Amino acid sequence: MPKKKKRIEKKVTVGGKRVSVYGYSAYEIQEKIEELKKQEDKKRYPLFRTVADDWYEAHSREVEYYTAECYKSPLNDVQKEFGDIRITDITALDCQAYIKRYAQLGYKQQTVKLRRSVLRQVFDYAILQGYITVNPCIAVSIPKNVKKGTRTLPPEEDIAKIKEHKRDYFGLFPFFVLYTGMRREEALAIMWNDIDFENNTITVNKVIVFESNKSVIRNYTKTESGDRIVPLLAPLKQELLRIKHKDNDFVFKSEKGLMNKGTFDYSFNRYRKLYGIQCTVHQLRHEFATICYDAELDVKDAQAIMGHSKESVTRDIYTHIRNSRQKAIAEKLNNFVSA
Repeated sequence: MPKKKKRIEKKVTVGGKRVSVYGYSAYEIQEKIEELKKQEDKKRYPLFRTVADDWYEAHSREVEYYTAECYKSPLNDVQKEFGDIRITDITALDCQAYIKRYAQLGYKQQTVKLRRSVLRQVFDYAILQGYITVNPCIAVSIPKNVKKGTRTLPPEEDIAKIKEHKRDYFGLFPFFVLYTGMRREEALAIMWNDIDFENNTITVNKVIVFESNKSVIRNYTKTESGDRIVPLLAPLKQELLRIKHKDNDFVFKSEKGLMNKGTFDYSFNRYRKLYGIQCTVHQLRHEFATICYDAELDVKDAQAIMGHSKESVTRDIYTHIRNSRQKAIAEKLNNFVSA
């Protein structure tokens, strides 16, 4: 009968801790020690991708739905660049070179800034976790020649068509956004009991989130900019009263209930094609800001109605509207004196 091998024990220090490693040969024990060291290195010096995923999971619980959504695309881009590099091996020069290359692709300033913002936040998270001590992205600058983005208002003819076709196929939705300034996800989540016809208000306190083409209702984290009261304007009130249904039902829904992304995209794109409309939902939100501007609403009041997290966002929109009007006025004057 063969003699049973005796198990060997060896004590080693891994990650500052004394551990026992067992095996039936010195070779087996050494392999196990190497594997322990590899696992410890992964914990101490993780890949950028791992840290970025952990950051997003933690950060998305602390910010509004829209902010978290805005970070998804930039996060994906920076992970393509740095994902398989250890967090400790990425330098300030690496980050600056990436931002410079990205800017050279012709993207607008805000798009480039978002990539830098995500990098900075991931490295800040890495500092908090003890992986690094200095943020390599803190000194990274945006190239001066990056073009600035411009907000575009919907054409006047589009607005006229939206008002004209408000009772036609899917016409109530763009009409609703035009007179509330809500985001798509907010408008789709509005229920009849959110609308107070007596006091002429609409309560915004939830959104529809599209997850793998499924619609999920998500309540806002209770923030000043998220939950808000939107005025129910007379033109919209008239249309809503005409079709009002059960209080516990959604204003906009499909035959199966909540409208998913595929159904919404199909419906909205078909609506635009039917009536020759080019504008997007976001442009309609911008048009509502124009209504606020023309009504001489204070920036703070407009911010509260539109749910902007920062006053500067509303102020920038107001400035853009004012500048656009000045250009249009100058063009009219030039046309007049040149006639």
